[in-house]
Amino acid sequence: MSRVALSLLFGAMLVIQLTVLPSLLFCAIILIVMVLFAIFLQSYQRTRLVLCSLVIIGFFLTATAANLRLKSSFPALVEGKDLIVSGQVSSLIQQKAFSRSFLFDVEKASIEATGEPLNWSGQIRVSVYRDAMSIAAGEQWQFQVRMKRPNGFMNPAGFDYERFLFAENIKATGYLRKSKKHKRLAEAPWYSVSAVRESIDSKITSLLKGDAQSIERALILAEKGNISPKQWEILRATGTSHLMAISGLHIGLVAGAGLMIVWGLYWLFPGLSLIVPRQISGCAVGVVLATFYAMLAGFSIPTQRALLMVIVALIALMSKRHYRPVSILAVALVVVLLINPLAIMNVGFYLSFSAVGLILWLLSRHVAEGRFQLLRLQLFLSLVMIPLGLLFFGEGSVVSPLANLIAIPWVSFVIVPFSFLAVLLSYINEAFSTLVFNFVSFHIRGLFIILELLSGLPKASISMHHLPFYLSLLAVISSCLFILPKGLPWRYLSILLVVPLTTFQVQRPQATGDFRITVLDVGQGLSTIIETQTHTLVYDAGDKPSENFDLGKVVVLPYLQKQSIQIIDRLVISHGDRDHSGGAQALLTELEVNQLISSNNELGLSQEAEGCLAEQEWVWDGVKFEFLHPSPTTVGNDNNQSCVLKVSNSKHAVLLTGDIERSAEKQLIREQADKLPADILLMPHHGSHSSSTKAFIEQVNPIWAISSASYRSRFHHPSQKVVKRYEDQGIAVLKTADSGAISFDVSESLGIDEILFYRQERQGFWSRPALKNE
Repeated sequence: MSRVALSLLFGAMLVIQLTVLPSLLFCAIILIVMVLFAIFLQSYQRTRLVLCSLVIIGFFLTATAANLRLKSSFPALVEGKDLIVSGQVSSLIQQKAFSRSFLFDVEKASIEATGEPLNWSGQIRVSVYRDAMSIAAGEQWQFQVRMKRPNGFMNPAGFDYERFLFAENIKATGYLRKSKKHKRLAEAPWYSVSAVRESIDSKITSLLKGDAQSIERALILAEKGNISPKQWEILRATGTSHLMAISGLHIGLVAGAGLMIVWGLYWLFPGLSLIVPRQISGCAVGVVLATFYAMLAGFSIPTQRALLMVIVALIALMSKRHYRPVSILAVALVVVLLINPLAIMNVGFYLSFSAVGLILWLLSRHVAEGRFQLLRLQLFLSLVMIPLGLLFFGEGSVVSPLANLIAIPWVSFVIVPFSFLAVLLSYINEAFSTLVFNFVSFHIRGLFIILELLSGLPKASISMHHLPFYLSLLAVISSCLFILPKGLPWRYLSILLVVPLTTFQVQRPQATGDFRITVLDVGQGLSTIIETQTHTLVYDAGDKPSENFDLGKVVVLPYLQKQSIQIIDRLVISHGDRDHSGGAQALLTELEVNQLISSNNELGLSQEAEGCLAEQEWVWDGVKFEFLHPSPTTVGNDNNQSCVLKVSNSKHAVLLTGDIERSAEKQLIREQADKLPADILLMPHHGSHSSSTKAFIEQVNPIWAISSASYRSRFHHPSQKVVKRYEDQGIAVLKTADSGAISFDVSESLGIDEILFYRQERQGFWSRPALKNE
């Protein structure tokens, strides 16, 4: 059975490596041919062909599921148009500082302006701004919305939001328009799953206050949206983030509680075994309780996977036959793949099955025998999970064995059981319920105090974001070999496999005068990285729209970590606008910044900024850096005070312009005309109509002009008139919204010899297509 499961998994995994899905007819023909061969060949040859056929079946099922999901994608032709949609609110409402968001299952849709029906339905993520109307899970509504296709930042490193939305089957994102056409069509039935979850959520939010509330909502309802960045940071640094997902651990504990309750009843009333065998009734109750817990979690994809694994194990136990644990795990894997082949797009899928598989393997090797069996099992499991963390997240927690040894029993046997008790009591006596909630809150605070202490230890986590995938995979293999029994020769190979991890170095510009410029995709904002042989300059740090969303942390920092950059020699914040300066504090907190420079000395950052003035210059590794603006005579708003930086070698130049407008451009032409020519120009003010005058474009005379702006920018950046102005001069216009991050390798000897567009480089079949400027 293990070979069957692994063959199906291998076939499924092949699909997610593709940028374009193959023809299903082609897959079906290959499958039929291989099955026919397997039928007529001899048995020893048939086995191999059967396994190959299973690989094709896994590929076929996953490709079919992906094709069907793509066929129901949100139509590009109605992006940005007002639509009237009706359907059901399918999630709890996530309350943010200035907005709310929820999932909505669209059943009918039409174009608002014409009333023309739209032949489309699916799940969307909707945000609500400055609207006080009451919306609850499970209700039927009609809304006026404006939507766009799934869109995320596309960079050399960082989270793939488009992949996440595809895996979650979310077809579009958007927001409610200010309209009188919003109306509730029907209340949620009191017995519906949504109504039950909404009711429990209201009890938790009304009876439990403070930081513990967000943890409670995560553990009971799988709603993690309100966990604070600080809490996530502590969980990440201690390797305990998995406790916030209702996974196999939580579902298994609830099912186990069902078994124990039934077996306790049978102990009290032995005659029950004459009616129904204890094992059957215990497993049945375990399945019911596990399913109920999964229902409270909204049957999220990780919860579905965990529930299926537990049900398969309970059915095997119910059958009263002896099955090898690995066979049970293999059956669970097959069931998950058959029901939802696209579950493999979720990292939790690999972590869950890896963790369970490792536990079963360690138990079979008697690692967990002896006086300290749980401690030994946890230690070995944590050692292997660290490389898995490196593989999927680029980092691992050194303190995770100790942190999990404390946190797992604390959460499993105290916090979660008493949380359920508090929720149950809230429907009987709110005063008693409040006492129990306060008890739970006390324990959550105590747990986080200890975890915070552990996360603050020196070298509590190791970061290897710079390692390519194949080396991270070597780390996983090495750790697996290391825990083999003593005496096996393969065990000592683990030491050799670690050597490449310690010697790998990220490639930087090689020769004097060479440099690399990378304009990151930060949406509506700007962040550009300049790398020479031994130095790094960051020009602007992206936006920080809210406390929970910081582009410096989610885009700029991952890129620097991937490039193994731990020191920023100079961080230049061109001016004070949030879309340029918002991410700066994250960089100052996480990395060493030797010098902070800005035209604005009131940024409110933890490090004081020095000013930028025209004529300031320096040379790094044969590359010249020179500020051209502002000068002491510059007047105007904050945009026109932007630091304008020219980066050049003896043959090529790049001009970084911040948000300067017409008056600053005129001043530059007047005072710095001979220094303005450049091969690459970052469009002033993202390509706004307030900038990029014809005279300025002609003076700079670039080959490429880059606009850093969001997809379907609400400011309409870059302006179509401005784009035409560049194109009329024969200048190639590049947009991060279309291309993702854009990287140029500038060589003094070879010229600009490599240009990378990361929406093209990281393209998956689920991605929004890279557009024509590539």
